[in-house]
Amino acid sequence: MQRSLAEALEDPGELLLSDFAKFDRPQQLHVGFQALHQFAATHQRLPRPRNEASSLAATARASSTRR
Repeated sequence: MQRSLAEALEDPGELLLSDFAKFDRPQQLHVGFQALHQFAATHQRLPRPRNEASSLAATARASSTRR
């Protein structure tokens, strides 16, 4: 069964594991990239490197998207 992109972004389902020592890594990457995309959509730019305010805003978005 095919799902829409919006559905897959909301709930990716089973993710491919490439390193069995890091089971939670794919989920962390998924949440991190979602937070970056939300930050970029809101601020029309990516977070600035080594900038505490940018990193706090992106981290807050990531923690709010986690279940």
